[in-house]
Amino acid sequence: MLFGAAIGSVLGDKFGRKTVGFPCLVFLCLCGLISAFAGKYWVFAVFRTLMGFGVGGTITCLYILLLEFVGPAYRAKVGGGVNYAWTSSVATLALLGYLIRSWRTLTIVVSAPGLIFWVFWWFTPESLRWLVRIHPVLPRAIMGIFPIICGLLFFLLPETYQKPMPDILQQVESNKDDSTDTGLLKDEDNNVKEPAFNENNVLYTTNM
Repeated sequence: MLFGAAIGSVLGDKFGRKTVGFPCLVFLCLCGLISAFAGKYWVFAVFRTLMGFGVGGTITCLYILLLEFVGPAYRAKVGGGVNYAWTSSVATLALLGYLIRSWRTLTIVVSAPGLIFWVFWWFTPESLRWLVRIHPVLPRAIMGIFPIICGLLFFLLPETYQKPMPDILQQVESNKDDSTDTGLLKDEDNNVKEPAFNENNVLYTTNM
């Protein structure tokens, strides 16, 4: 795990947290599955060692990837949540070891489910902090596309494209004033009531 974490951190800084973390996850799961079918002890030891290498790379890259999605104020809570999940997994492993007496079956049970997480490759974005550092132009280009997409979606909404476009800017402001509640209190003659406070600092209104 020590060498895997050291090498994985260097590769993660160079090629990306997602690009390195997910292959390390698949690598450690495959090594765990292969070790379950080992016929000799040295084969089992080799693949368990390689599995530890993958664990180090996975924890380093994916843990940093997760923390880089949140601000500094929430990193302690998110990191603590990950540690709680790790502790719960260790406790679950002890329970599985008690229920499953065959070490080969136990190894398959604890290794195979990790391959399912490869599906999240298509749903997990790369760290924006890493992209800004390595490719400073790419995030700015993505941020420049977002307003265009939002504008297109705005004009595709039914309440938008069915409404005629105004001819002049004054008409837009007039429609805005008619449809927006400003929150001002008015009397029957449409005069704005002046807010005031009484001696108990309670807000009341007087007619202008």
